[in-house]
Amino acid sequence: MKSLIVLLTALTFGYFNTDNHSISLQEAIDKGMVEAKFLSTGDYSGTSINIKIKWLKGRKVPLTITHGTQFLSEDEGDQDIFILEDQDIFVKSNEEETFPLIGYCCQASNSAPSENSSFKMSKASSKDLLSLADFCNGKRLDNHSKQAAIWAISDDHSLSDIHDIDNPIVKNLRKKVAEIKHVEDNWYSTVTEYEMDENRNISRQPVEVKGDLEYEFKRAGKLSYAVYDADDKLIKHLGDGLPITRPGSYSFGFNLKVEGWTPGKYSVKLSMNGNIIHAQAFEV
Repeated sequence: MKSLIVLLTALTFGYFNTDNHSISLQEAIDKGMVEAKFLSTGDYSGTSINIKIKWLKGRKVPLTITHGTQFLSEDEGDQDIFILEDQDIFVKSNEEETFPLIGYCCQASNSAPSENSSFKMSKASSKDLLSLADFCNGKRLDNHSKQAAIWAISDDHSLSDIHDIDNPIVKNLRKKVAEIKHVEDNWYSTVTEYEMDENRNISRQPVEVKGDLEYEFKRAGKLSYAVYDADDKLIKHLGDGLPITRPGSYSFGFNLKVEGWTPGKYSVKLSMNGNIIHAQAFEV
Protein backbone atom coordinates (compact mmCIF):
# COMPACT_ATOMS: atom_id res chain seq x y z
CA MET A 1 0.00 0.00 0.00
CA LYS A 2 2.84 2.39 0.84
CA SER A 3 4.40 1.76 -2.58
CA LEU A 4 1.07 2.45 -4.26
CA ILE A 5 0.76 5.83 -2.49
CA VAL A 6 4.25 6.82 -3.59
CA LEU A 7 3.46 5.81 -7.17
CA LEU A 8 0.21 7.80 -7.23
CA THR A 9 2.00 10.85 -5.81
CA ALA A 10 4.65 10.64 -8.50
CA LEU A 11 1.99 10.39 -11.21
CA THR A 12 0.06 13.35 -9.82
CA PHE A 13 2.99 15.72 -9.65
CA GLY A 14 5.06 14.32 -12.48
CA TYR A 15 2.50 15.05 -15.20
CA PHE A 16 3.28 18.75 -15.16
CA ASN A 17 6.95 18.43 -14.28
CA THR A 18 6.94 20.85 -11.38
CA ASP A 19 10.48 19.78 -10.49
CA ASN A 20 11.91 21.27 -13.67
CA HIS A 21 12.41 24.91 -14.49
CA SER A 22 10.27 26.60 -17.10
CA ILE A 23 11.56 27.14 -20.61
CA SER A 24 10.87 30.09 -22.86
CA LEU A 25 7.97 29.87 -25.25
CA GLN A 26 10.38 30.64 -28.09
CA GLU A 27 12.52 27.62 -27.15
CA ALA A 28 9.45 25.37 -27.02
CA ILE A 29 8.43 26.55 -30.50
CA ASP A 30 11.95 26.09 -31.88
CA LYS A 31 12.05 22.51 -30.53
CA GLY A 32 8.67 21.68 -32.04
CA MET A 33 7.12 21.08 -28.63
CA VAL A 34 4.25 23.48 -29.22
CA GLU A 35 2.62 25.51 -31.93
CA ALA A 36 1.39 28.97 -31.08
CA LYS A 37 -0.69 31.76 -32.57
CA PHE A 38 -0.72 35.34 -31.28
CA LEU A 39 -3.91 37.37 -31.68
CA SER A 40 -4.92 40.85 -30.55
CA THR A 41 -7.59 41.20 -27.88
CA GLY A 42 -8.46 44.60 -29.35
CA ASP A 43 -6.78 46.47 -26.47
CA TYR A 44 -3.53 48.39 -26.89
CA SER A 45 -2.43 48.37 -23.25
CA GLY A 46 -2.72 45.74 -20.53
CA THR A 47 -4.28 42.44 -21.59
CA SER A 48 -3.60 43.00 -25.27
CA ILE A 49 -2.71 39.57 -26.71
CA ASN A 50 -4.29 36.13 -26.62
CA ILE A 51 -1.84 33.28 -27.11
CA LYS A 52 -3.35 30.11 -28.55
CA ILE A 53 -1.10 27.14 -27.81
CA LYS A 54 -1.29 23.47 -28.71
CA TRP A 55 1.14 21.04 -27.10
CA LEU A 56 2.63 18.71 -29.71
CA LYS A 57 5.23 16.56 -27.97
CA GLY A 58 7.39 16.13 -24.90
CA ARG A 59 6.68 16.42 -21.22
CA LYS A 60 4.69 19.50 -20.26
CA VAL A 61 6.65 22.25 -18.51
CA PRO A 62 5.78 25.85 -17.67
CA LEU A 63 6.43 28.23 -20.56
CA THR A 64 7.76 31.75 -20.08
CA ILE A 65 7.22 34.74 -22.32
CA THR A 66 10.29 36.72 -21.37
CA HIS A 67 10.47 40.47 -20.78
CA GLY A 68 11.86 42.25 -23.80
CA THR A 69 9.77 40.19 -26.22
CA GLN A 70 8.12 42.23 -28.96
CA PHE A 71 5.10 41.04 -30.90
CA LEU A 72 5.25 42.41 -34.43
CA SER A 73 1.92 43.32 -35.97
CA GLU A 74 1.30 41.76 -39.38
CA ASP A 75 -0.48 44.99 -40.33
CA GLU A 76 2.23 47.63 -40.76
CA GLY A 77 -0.23 50.37 -39.80
CA ASP A 78 -0.85 48.82 -36.38
CA GLN A 79 1.31 49.13 -33.30
CA ASP A 80 3.58 46.36 -32.13
CA ILE A 81 3.16 45.05 -28.58
CA PHE A 82 6.07 45.09 -26.12
CA ILE A 83 6.40 42.84 -23.06
CA LEU A 84 7.78 44.46 -19.91
CA GLU A 85 7.64 41.50 -17.51
CA ASP A 86 8.17 37.75 -17.59
CA GLN A 87 4.87 35.87 -17.75
CA ASP A 88 4.38 32.14 -17.30
CA ILE A 89 1.74 29.97 -18.90
CA PHE A 90 0.79 26.44 -17.93
CA VAL A 91 -0.53 24.17 -20.67
CA LYS A 92 -2.56 21.32 -19.16
CA SER A 93 -4.03 19.44 -22.12
CA ASN A 94 -3.17 18.38 -25.64
CA GLU A 95 -6.00 20.49 -27.01
CA GLU A 96 -5.50 24.10 -28.06
CA GLU A 97 -5.66 26.45 -25.07
CA THR A 98 -5.88 30.24 -24.92
CA PHE A 99 -3.87 32.40 -22.52
CA PRO A 100 -4.06 36.20 -22.02
CA LEU A 101 -0.82 38.16 -22.13
CA ILE A 102 -0.11 41.63 -20.73
CA GLY A 103 1.72 43.94 -23.13
CA TYR A 104 1.88 47.53 -24.30
CA CYS A 105 1.83 49.28 -27.64
CA CYS A 106 5.18 50.76 -28.61
CA GLN A 107 4.43 52.88 -31.71
CA ALA A 108 2.11 55.68 -30.62
CA SER A 109 1.72 57.11 -34.13
CA ASN A 110 0.27 53.81 -35.41
CA SER A 111 -3.25 52.50 -34.84
CA ALA A 112 -4.24 50.20 -32.02
CA PRO A 113 -4.36 46.59 -33.25
CA SER A 114 -7.84 45.41 -34.16
CA GLU A 115 -9.36 42.39 -32.43
CA ASN A 116 -8.00 39.03 -33.66
CA SER A 117 -5.31 40.64 -35.82
CA SER A 118 -2.13 38.55 -35.87
CA PHE A 119 1.37 39.04 -34.51
CA LYS A 120 4.74 37.39 -34.88
CA MET A 121 6.92 36.89 -31.81
CA SER A 122 10.39 38.46 -31.84
CA LYS A 123 13.06 39.92 -29.58
CA ALA A 124 12.97 43.71 -29.36
CA SER A 125 15.79 45.43 -31.23
CA SER A 126 15.66 48.66 -29.21
CA LYS A 127 18.34 48.66 -26.51
CA ASP A 128 16.44 51.42 -24.72
CA LEU A 129 13.21 49.40 -24.55
CA LEU A 130 15.17 46.34 -23.41
CA SER A 131 16.74 48.43 -20.64
CA LEU A 132 13.26 49.58 -19.60
CA ALA A 133 12.03 45.98 -19.51
CA ASP A 134 14.98 44.94 -17.34
CA PHE A 135 14.00 47.67 -14.89
CA CYS A 136 10.25 46.95 -14.87
CA ASN A 137 10.43 43.16 -14.64
CA GLY A 138 9.06 42.03 -11.29
CA LYS A 139 7.92 45.47 -10.13
CA ARG A 140 4.33 46.34 -9.25
CA LEU A 141 3.71 49.20 -11.64
CA ASP A 142 0.32 50.35 -12.87
CA ASN A 143 -0.59 50.02 -16.55
CA HIS A 144 -0.70 53.78 -17.20
CA SER A 145 2.82 54.33 -15.87
CA LYS A 146 4.20 51.43 -17.91
CA GLN A 147 2.48 52.60 -21.09
CA ALA A 148 3.66 56.19 -20.57
CA ALA A 149 7.22 54.97 -19.99
CA ILE A 150 7.22 52.95 -23.22
CA TRP A 151 5.90 55.84 -25.31
CA ALA A 152 8.37 58.22 -23.66
CA ILE A 153 11.11 56.02 -25.12
CA SER A 154 9.57 54.78 -28.37
CA ASP A 155 7.83 58.01 -29.41
CA ASP A 156 9.55 60.70 -27.34
CA HIS A 157 6.46 61.48 -25.25
CA SER A 158 7.05 63.66 -22.22
CA LEU A 159 8.46 62.18 -19.03
CA SER A 160 5.79 64.19 -17.22
CA ASP A 161 3.16 61.69 -18.42
CA ILE A 162 4.62 59.27 -15.85
CA HIS A 163 2.75 61.32 -13.30
CA ASP A 164 2.05 59.27 -10.17
CA ILE A 165 5.40 60.13 -8.58
CA ASP A 166 4.01 60.12 -5.03
CA ASN A 167 4.45 56.37 -5.49
CA PRO A 168 8.18 55.68 -4.94
CA ILE A 169 8.22 52.87 -7.52
CA VAL A 170 6.74 55.15 -10.19
CA LYS A 171 9.15 57.92 -9.20
CA ASN A 172 12.07 55.52 -9.72
CA LEU A 173 10.59 54.45 -13.07
CA ARG A 174 10.52 58.06 -14.23
CA LYS A 175 14.11 58.54 -13.07
CA LYS A 176 15.13 55.43 -15.02
CA VAL A 177 13.42 56.63 -18.20
CA ALA A 178 15.23 59.97 -17.88
CA GLU A 179 18.53 58.07 -17.60
CA ILE A 180 17.72 55.93 -20.64
CA LYS A 181 16.84 59.02 -22.69
CA HIS A 182 19.79 61.05 -21.36
CA VAL A 183 17.51 63.97 -20.47
CA GLU A 184 16.74 65.99 -17.36
CA ASP A 185 13.47 65.25 -15.65
CA ASN A 186 10.62 67.76 -15.76
CA TRP A 187 9.71 69.72 -12.65
CA TYR A 188 6.04 68.96 -13.26
CA SER A 189 3.77 65.99 -13.92
CA THR A 190 0.97 65.75 -16.46
CA VAL A 191 -2.13 63.73 -15.67
CA THR A 192 -2.93 62.35 -19.11
CA GLU A 193 -5.68 60.24 -20.61
CA TYR A 194 -5.33 58.21 -23.81
CA GLU A 195 -8.34 58.11 -26.12
CA MET A 196 -8.97 55.81 -29.08
CA ASP A 197 -11.22 56.98 -31.93
CA GLU A 198 -13.38 54.93 -34.30
CA ASN A 199 -10.36 54.35 -36.57
CA ARG A 200 -8.36 53.03 -33.61
CA ASN A 201 -6.03 56.01 -33.60
CA ILE A 202 -4.78 56.82 -30.10
CA SER A 203 -4.51 60.43 -28.94
CA ARG A 204 -2.86 61.90 -25.85
CA GLN A 205 -5.21 64.13 -23.83
CA PRO A 206 -3.57 66.16 -21.01
CA VAL A 207 -5.96 66.81 -18.14
CA GLU A 208 -3.91 68.44 -15.38
CA VAL A 209 -0.40 69.79 -14.81
CA LYS A 210 0.95 69.68 -11.27
CA GLY A 211 4.24 70.23 -9.47
CA ASP A 212 6.04 72.57 -7.11
CA LEU A 213 7.00 76.19 -7.75
CA GLU A 214 10.23 76.88 -5.92
CA TYR A 215 11.98 80.20 -5.37
CA GLU A 216 14.30 81.85 -2.89
CA PHE A 217 12.93 85.27 -1.97
CA LYS A 218 15.39 88.00 -1.09
CA ARG A 219 12.82 90.20 0.62
CA ALA A 220 9.26 90.24 1.90
CA GLY A 221 6.37 91.37 -0.28
CA LYS A 222 3.13 90.45 -2.03
CA LEU A 223 3.34 87.51 -4.47
CA SER A 224 1.17 86.95 -7.55
CA TYR A 225 1.43 84.22 -10.16
CA ALA A 226 -0.14 83.55 -13.54
CA VAL A 227 0.16 81.33 -16.62
CA TYR A 228 1.30 82.65 -20.02
CA ASP A 229 1.53 81.03 -23.44
CA ALA A 230 4.59 80.90 -25.73
CA ASP A 231 3.74 84.37 -27.07
CA ASP A 232 3.70 85.75 -23.52
CA LYS A 233 -0.07 86.18 -23.63
CA LEU A 234 -1.75 85.98 -20.25
CA ILE A 235 -3.84 82.80 -20.04
CA LYS A 236 -4.89 82.57 -16.42
CA HIS A 237 -4.34 84.31 -13.08
CA LEU A 238 -3.72 81.79 -10.32
CA GLY A 239 -3.16 83.92 -7.24
CA ASP A 240 -2.78 87.54 -6.12
CA GLY A 241 -1.47 89.16 -2.97
CA LEU A 242 0.02 86.09 -1.32
CA PRO A 243 2.08 87.47 1.59
CA ILE A 244 5.77 86.60 1.76
CA THR A 245 6.54 87.67 5.30
CA ARG A 246 10.30 87.18 5.30
CA PRO A 247 13.17 86.23 2.97
CA GLY A 248 13.91 82.54 2.40
CA SER A 249 13.25 79.51 0.19
CA TYR A 250 9.60 78.79 -0.54
CA SER A 251 7.75 76.01 -2.34
CA PHE A 252 4.17 76.33 -3.61
CA GLY A 253 1.98 73.52 -4.86
CA PHE A 254 0.94 74.06 -8.48
CA ASN A 255 -2.18 72.39 -9.90
CA LEU A 256 -3.65 73.53 -13.19
CA LYS A 257 -6.53 72.00 -15.16
CA VAL A 258 -5.51 71.96 -18.84
CA GLU A 259 -8.15 69.77 -20.45
CA GLY A 260 -8.91 71.15 -23.92
CA TRP A 261 -5.93 73.52 -23.98
CA THR A 262 -4.06 74.06 -27.23
CA PRO A 263 -0.92 71.88 -27.24
CA GLY A 264 2.24 73.91 -26.85
CA LYS A 265 4.63 75.64 -24.48
CA TYR A 266 3.48 77.62 -21.46
CA SER A 267 5.04 79.11 -18.34
CA VAL A 268 3.93 80.03 -14.86
CA LYS A 269 5.45 83.33 -13.73
CA LEU A 270 5.86 84.68 -10.23
CA SER A 271 5.56 88.43 -9.67
CA MET A 272 6.31 90.50 -6.60
CA ASN A 273 5.08 94.05 -6.27
CA GLY A 274 4.28 94.06 -10.01
CA ASN A 275 7.67 92.75 -11.22
CA ILE A 276 8.20 89.26 -12.67
CA ILE A 277 10.88 87.55 -10.59
CA HIS A 278 10.72 83.90 -11.64
CA ALA A 279 9.28 81.61 -14.35
CA GLN A 280 8.93 77.84 -14.75
CA ALA A 281 8.10 76.44 -18.19
CA PHE A 282 5.85 73.48 -18.99
CA GLU A 283 4.21 71.90 -22.02
CA VAL A 284 0.70 70.71 -22.66
